[in-house]
Amino acid sequence: MNGHDRRPRSISGQVGITGGEVAVTEPIDVLGTFWQATQPVSGTVAVSAVAGYVSTTTYDLGELAAGTTFVHTSGTTLASAASYVHLLVTPASPSVQVADFLLSVDSGPFGVFLYEDTVTSNDGTATTFRNQNRTNVAAASTAVYHTPTVSSDGTEIFYAMVPGTNAASSIFGPTGSIRLVLKPSTKYLIRCTNNNSNGVSVGFAIRIIEGSLP
Repeated sequence: MNGHDRRPRSISGQVGITGGEVAVTEPIDVLGTFWQATQPVSGTVAVSAVAGYVSTTTYDLGELAAGTTFVHTSGTTLASAASYVHLLVTPASPSVQVADFLLSVDSGPFGVFLYEDTVTSNDGTATTFRNQNRTNVAAASTAVYHTPTVSSDGTEIFYAMVPGTNAASSIFGPTGSIRLVLKPSTKYLIRCTNNNSNGVSVGFAIRIIEGSLP
């Protein structure tokens, strides 16, 4: 349905709205759980006497508005065969999704490894996830560190290669290859290794979403 097509429609069955606007001219029964603001309302909810239209937003934009998306960025210079290593430690709650991961290098190739259930003797230097909604003061429950002392990498769950020169690659996210929902109370190791014979500059950005998935 065209989001701006406001001609009357007769709709029956289960309907999913992914964006745009839908005219509401009659009461609507919502079966199950209906989320109003941040509070769940169970049972059957009648929506009536609505003037105008019902607008929807995408999941990511809704989480951004709610203040539950967080980003960490950093950069460094790496010698040949050296690695830039970060550690994520997820909380018991809420759930954590890696939504985007961007690695930019001025010369490749560059290998990116993601490990689960990492064991460390020292988590390294604590750094910060910042709320993407700069009007929201909520802090991330997920911890992020750099340069940890690793006893065991854990299980490799993802690998990617950033090729070429002056390359920027979206490893995760809408333009990348995969999204991940992380396990609770778990350590994840991200190792970015310079496979070039020369030193390189590298930029690192990771975005997470905390909270229940839709």
